[in-house]
Amino acid sequence: MKKAAAFLLVLAMLFACGCGGGSNESQKDDKYDAVKPGTGEDGLYITDSTWGTNFNMTHVDTESFGEDAKAMLDLAEGYLSGQGIGAKIKAMYSIAFGMAGNFDDVLVLKIFFTDESVQPIYLEVLHDFRKYSAGWSVMGSFRDSDVTNNEYFNKALSIADGYDEKLTSNIGFLRDDVTVCFPIRITRDLSFQLPDANDETLMGNTREVFNRFTLAGWSDVLDEPTTIDGIYVQRINDPKITSLASLDVYLGTAFTGRVVKEIKDSYDYLLSGTSPVYIEKDGSVYIQPIGMGGPMGLMDAYVKYVAQQGDREFVVIEAKRCDFDDDFNPINIHYTEHLFVFEKQGDGSLRCDYYDDYVFGRYTSSMETE
Repeated sequence: MKKAAAFLLVLAMLFACGCGGGSNESQKDDKYDAVKPGTGEDGLYITDSTWGTNFNMTHVDTESFGEDAKAMLDLAEGYLSGQGIGAKIKAMYSIAFGMAGNFDDVLVLKIFFTDESVQPIYLEVLHDFRKYSAGWSVMGSFRDSDVTNNEYFNKALSIADGYDEKLTSNIGFLRDDVTVCFPIRITRDLSFQLPDANDETLMGNTREVFNRFTLAGWSDVLDEPTTIDGIYVQRINDPKITSLASLDVYLGTAFTGRVVKEIKDSYDYLLSGTSPVYIEKDGSVYIQPIGMGGPMGLMDAYVKYVAQQGDREFVVIEAKRCDFDDDFNPINIHYTEHLFVFEKQGDGSLRCDYYDDYVFGRYTSSMETE
């Protein structure tokens, strides 16, 4: 009898384990009940007096939003839990406000709860596509009672503006005499600190490589003038610069391969065309002199803040600028803030993957997305 009882117990345990696995899977599925296709209502909208129109609402589910629906549900649950709201989400709807840009999307979600005594809540969500800061975050929330005169769009816009202002304020740029010239939302998860001498050197070296290439600024290593095919040129007397391909290597000492290509494409007239600035001949590189005036109004520039995140270093540069009166005296001192993003290479060195030519304003790296 004991053996039989033991055998039955084993069978029962195996059956329980099997059922338990199914139950766990079921519980896992239950977590995303709110975003299952076919569970939402059709034809819902909100009446907004900002534009005097109705904004349609779309049920957030894995059919309409794919796997993003689960990401939004996870984000909403985490945020609401942090706000002390433990009610189970019944359904989420995205309101068609159209607050999207090239590099991020602001979604306003109306959230209903299974407990109808809990009033619906509007969650404003940032979906960032930039390579450096891709992901989801909550910008803020509100309820119907927080909206004045049914101005839902204005309320959503004010939350987005407040979110950006807070990020700007957090790194000390919310002043009338400061203009931030980079996407402030990149900084939302960064912790900035004061720079050291190495950061200044890194910024200076990167700027020097860019300016030397784009301005053909090799004056310290140029031979005496000569002519090639009747063209006035000077040879770059540097053992590292012996071909046009070696210029790629030179740019690669400061920039990632992606940005090297981008800089060359942006300044293709330097290397090709009927009268290129750089000319390769007999194992040497020659340049045709080009002129470029000084950066009018740029008084100074320095690294203001740095932040480390994984293999990336974010460097915020502050440029001090001025206007001039009729006698060419500096007036109206103001500041612009610029961003460099460096990526750590296999050898531990840093290469710039996002560059802003704050000196002359001729070039800014493209922003990659994920």
